[in-house]
Amino acid sequence: MKTSLKRRKSPRCSIFAPQGIGGNQFADNVTACLERYASGTLLDVGCGEKPFRDRVRGPERWIGLDVEGNPSADVTGSADRIPMEDASVDTVLNTQVLEHVPDPLAALVEFYRVLVPGGYLVLSAPQYYEMHEVPHDYYRFTEYGLRYLLSRAGFTVVELRKECCGARLTGLSLNLAIDRKIPGSSIAVKAIKAPFFFAVNILFTILAALLPNDLDVQNYTIVARKAPITAGV
Repeated sequence: MKTSLKRRKSPRCSIFAPQGIGGNQFADNVTACLERYASGTLLDVGCGEKPFRDRVRGPERWIGLDVEGNPSADVTGSADRIPMEDASVDTVLNTQVLEHVPDPLAALVEFYRVLVPGGYLVLSAPQYYEMHEVPHDYYRFTEYGLRYLLSRAGFTVVELRKECCGARLTGLSLNLAIDRKIPGSSIAVKAIKAPFFFAVNILFTILAALLPNDLDVQNYTIVARKAPITAGV
């Protein structure tokens, strides 16, 4: 079952949904980073239905890349083997995809290759989430693991944001457990689950504010930059 946010038509979540406790932090952080750093030609790697395309104004051209079978994609390929020329895009967007790539470093090296000098990568990846898109679910990342991989690929981290921290993460885990325990999407099932998710999302958001803990993180959004061409080179 495909549950990652990149598969949604909109990146935002209802407060009556299990991911409503943290999903909107993710959506708002990615949008804010794109508004600040994205420009020119943007390559959306693992584009799904391009949920961020209509939320930002900076990019002049939006190219969606995904595996074969996605009618929304403009280019067919994989994150670790992008069928585009070196230094051909100004921005790379990659949200909730890296955990599904067998060799994440190879994907980051590809992002670096296709970016122009000085170009930006906007990347998001989870530290926690239930298994999804099985069997192609390989990794979870800490902040320092992501920083290490980005450095190995040649990037410099410009900005890092954390989502669904502390008690919010506990609430998300509880929501996902209930969502699995009571499967289905009929009106009757939704009538049972929606009030539960709403109550959990409100309660654990309040607890997270009262008991902040940014070491317990569900997801990261990171902006990294390819080295620009220096003067005289």
